[in-house]
Amino acid sequence: MLWTLIFLFFISIDPLETLDLGGSRKVQKPKEDPRREDVNIAVVYQHYAGRSKSYDKAFKEVIRKINDATAVSSLRRLATRYNFQPVDCILPTGQFFVKEVLDCLCNNITSNNVALIIFVTASETYDSTTAAEQYFLTAASYTGIPIIAWNADNAGFTFENDLSPYRIIQMAPPIEHQARAMLALLRRYNWPKFGVVTSEMAGNDRFVTAKNQAKIILLYANAAQAGAIFAHAEKHDMIVSNAMFAPKDDILPLIIQLAPKLFGAALLQLRPNEQFPLKSNVSCKSEDGDPYWENGKYIYEHMKAAFVKGNPFHVDDGHDSFFYTFEKTGRLRNSILLISNLRTNSKGEKTWEKVGIFTNNELKMADVQWPGEKANPPQGAADKFHVKVVTLHEPPFITVSDVDPDTQKCPGNQGSICDWGDVEYTDDAGIKKNRTLLKCCSGYCVDLLNKLANDIGFTYTLYKVRDEKWGLKTENGWNGLIADLMHNKADMCVTSLKLNSERARDIDFSLPFLDTGISIIVKIRSGVLSPTAFLEPFEYSTWVIILFVCIHVAAISIFIFEWVSPYSFNMQKYPPPEHKFSLFRSYWLVWATLFSASVSTDVPKSTVSRLMALVWAAFGLTFLAVYTANLAAFMITRVQYYDLSGIHDPMLNFPQDQKPPFRFGTVDGGNTHETMKRNWHKMHEYVKHNKFFRMNISSGIDAVKNEELDAFIYDAVVLDYWAGKDANCALMTVGKWASMTGYGIGFPKNSPHTSIVNHYMLQYQQKGDLERLQNFWLTGACTPDSHSQTQSAPLGIENFLSAFVLLAGGIIVSVIVLGFEHIYCMHLRKPLQKIDPDGWCGIISMAMGKSLTFTEAVDRVQEWRSRTQSLASTNSPQLKRRRSANLKPMEDDAAPRRSPRFLQVETNL
Repeated sequence: MLWTLIFLFFISIDPLETLDLGGSRKVQKPKEDPRREDVNIAVVYQHYAGRSKSYDKAFKEVIRKINDATAVSSLRRLATRYNFQPVDCILPTGQFFVKEVLDCLCNNITSNNVALIIFVTASETYDSTTAAEQYFLTAASYTGIPIIAWNADNAGFTFENDLSPYRIIQMAPPIEHQARAMLALLRRYNWPKFGVVTSEMAGNDRFVTAKNQAKIILLYANAAQAGAIFAHAEKHDMIVSNAMFAPKDDILPLIIQLAPKLFGAALLQLRPNEQFPLKSNVSCKSEDGDPYWENGKYIYEHMKAAFVKGNPFHVDDGHDSFFYTFEKTGRLRNSILLISNLRTNSKGEKTWEKVGIFTNNELKMADVQWPGEKANPPQGAADKFHVKVVTLHEPPFITVSDVDPDTQKCPGNQGSICDWGDVEYTDDAGIKKNRTLLKCCSGYCVDLLNKLANDIGFTYTLYKVRDEKWGLKTENGWNGLIADLMHNKADMCVTSLKLNSERARDIDFSLPFLDTGISIIVKIRSGVLSPTAFLEPFEYSTWVIILFVCIHVAAISIFIFEWVSPYSFNMQKYPPPEHKFSLFRSYWLVWATLFSASVSTDVPKSTVSRLMALVWAAFGLTFLAVYTANLAAFMITRVQYYDLSGIHDPMLNFPQDQKPPFRFGTVDGGNTHETMKRNWHKMHEYVKHNKFFRMNISSGIDAVKNEELDAFIYDAVVLDYWAGKDANCALMTVGKWASMTGYGIGFPKNSPHTSIVNHYMLQYQQKGDLERLQNFWLTGACTPDSHSQTQSAPLGIENFLSAFVLLAGGIIVSVIVLGFEHIYCMHLRKPLQKIDPDGWCGIISMAMGKSLTFTEAVDRVQEWRSRTQSLASTNSPQLKRRRSANLKPMEDDAAPRRSPRFLQVETNL
């Protein structure tokens, strides 16, 4: 794969290893002119062997030219008014300490009443030396003396907002100018995608750092760091050689010469009424003078408004027309940045050559030699890029299975190989080692990930989050999937990750690929018939009306019509001959007609009574038809389950009020847990107190099936899937969905992949690809209608409990009625004869009336004897003749002898 490194040099120089001389000194003052005001200017720099003399020479040379009026024409008027005196302070090379800083400020700068401090350094170490330089500038700013600084490792990074409170003019190019040059170069070659590599140096956080698979890399580092990076790039075949960087020209002498000129230009802008002594009265000791020079702010304001023309490189480069101008913040308004190209020279050596310049927001470029000595620039993006994808097991979105032991691939090449953590094993030598456990991942999200990879053009590594948590924010921060994204361990998270506002504050989400919410799953249990199942076709109020109103009204009506009718009783005490009807027989007729019983009944003779009987028959037919039709729906085995209305059901909000207490739980550390903790405090405390949390959805479903929990609360789509795939269809989701949201793909904040994934997700929604994935992975064999019985099943004894109860009750009632008959015949009949001598009881019951009359008793005895003789004659002819003889005298003397003999029989009844 072809890669390109673009490197932009800073306009600065490297420090050299030198002897730390330290110390400071004041230059010998020339003979003073009484007509001019003496102005002391201090230059502060670190001692570099071979360079310190050039710095001192450059400083004295520019001071001499200004005082001799041989400088540029615009500054010649200074010689008539001021006499500049040089003061220098040399700091140790590299890191220096508070002692050196205070010695420089107190013994050199303040003691000589300087009006300007020039601070220059060639250091680019970006470590403790930078901190020392920052400390010197901060301490010097407390004096109120204006400062002109060039420190490449600062370049306005630390003082990124405003340098004016510190009275610092920073002449080093700020980071904004360098970033603009880089962006101009990217636009020129149409490279919208690029990566950024920065060292840990001041200002690196100003670059937008993002993980990117682009072939164009912006490297932000000094020369030493760039050399090390290029060496590693060459090892990884990134078409970059380990080129030696030529020593850069030392520009500090140029800056040292420009600084007094800028100060002089500011003095020339002073108005007559702004004339004030240019000797600072600052002292490190309060008894020797003020600690702060107030007049320095006026000079500083004029310095920001002034400008100076100079050359930041060499005189022969043609840039002597460049003007140093400054913003209100004290930083450069414009810079000149060179662009160098690593190219092969005529000798076959890799060297850096100048190919472009960036100034005034304008880029000028010559021909560039690209990697492979090509003339055309490379493409800005690789053909395919690679991402790390974190996931977590959640069927049907992520289903995990073992790989083929022979091929170490997914069976049938269906799915993707995923890193499922480290496992310990013992090698042949008996040493315990760790190795990566590979699994086969498949499911809805894997198919979606593969489709995105093919359409966008990337490869991926899929791995399981090590702590197996979905992502819960604790006192120590996020855990689980969210933590891996925030710490850039993963580029994407692909599983059933739910969107919520708290997660969205710290990571980015794609468009939802599926809507979901929070639902409840319960177990379905087979029930038995209720003992009162035969009464369930009608409400109890209907039974009361039928049994205690309609039947009595119909029976009494039929009897009254028969009693009143002239063709029947005609309101007589005894019924007409051959007429058998009474109130009890009327009830018998009504009951028999109501249930269509195949029994003999006495039919009333009057027309009106028969009409009423027909009306009742029609009512009974309707009742029986409706009852029979509805009875079939109730005389079957019913399923039983907790029919919860939703998350606000009283059984969930007041579980301890149930007998026994209602048990429910959810997955520990998931979105449902977080939602419960945030919105449903009582439910969360109940689950937490009773330790009803489960580690994952599988253990939660097992707890419901094993009746360890009565219900489980979790993602609605996942619960629907588990209910649909259960082998016995013994699970059901109940209630309305709560906390509606969706599943999305997670990304680190400001990820470059988010927009492109959203683009394709919209296409998948419009084309129906997401719906096809849903139909394939989320549709189960068990549907809500499958929980109701569609065919009859053999009924056990327990299902006939109501019939047995009815039969047993009938037997018990019959025994009771039989006992009443014995009691009546043995004890109640004679007293009733005395109470009812006229036979009114016969109107209510003909049988009761006959039992009280003498005629009925005689007829019954004759019938019994007739039956006995008939049976005896069939068995013995002699007995038959004997019985005939015995009966003959009775027939002859029937009148005078009947009464006493039958009275005896009556007594025996």
